[in-house]
Amino acid sequence: MKKGVEKYRSGTLAFIIDSNNKFLVIQKVIYSSSDWTVIGGGRKKNEDAVDNLFREIKEELGLGKRNFEIIGKSKSYLQYDYPKEMRKKIHKGKYIGQKYDQFLLRLIGSKNDIRTNEEIRKVDWVLFGELQNRLNFEGQYENAKSVIEELLSSKSLNE
Repeated sequence: MKKGVEKYRSGTLAFIIDSNNKFLVIQKVIYSSSDWTVIGGGRKKNEDAVDNLFREIKEELGLGKRNFEIIGKSKSYLQYDYPKEMRKKIHKGKYIGQKYDQFLLRLIGSKNDIRTNEEIRKVDWVLFGELQNRLNFEGQYENAKSVIEELLSSKSLNE
């Protein structure tokens, strides 16, 4: 590895569920109308995973810690490499990919308090079974399913 290159950019993902067991998905303005994701982003220097998690939630949804209960943190990470041809363009070549901590949270505040930033076109709340139709980037649904099943009982998913 050449000097000055960190292997993976750290970050967090937030799988957020409401009181009706629906999951929050967001559509960024840079996405097509069929592409969705969950809240998340890269970690700043000297920031721990939980601080990263709540900073991203605040930036993207306008909500603070008091609006959420952390159900759990996954034992697994979402890790992937950037395409080789894109590495120099993404973060000025500092990383070869990303490695994200993954959390499951319950919204305990009001959905009416959500104030998205300019990066987000739409938000939606979907049942677990509908995630497969929304999270369609390669491996995205499989990762989400694995994390959610790890941290929520199957009984909760089917209620």
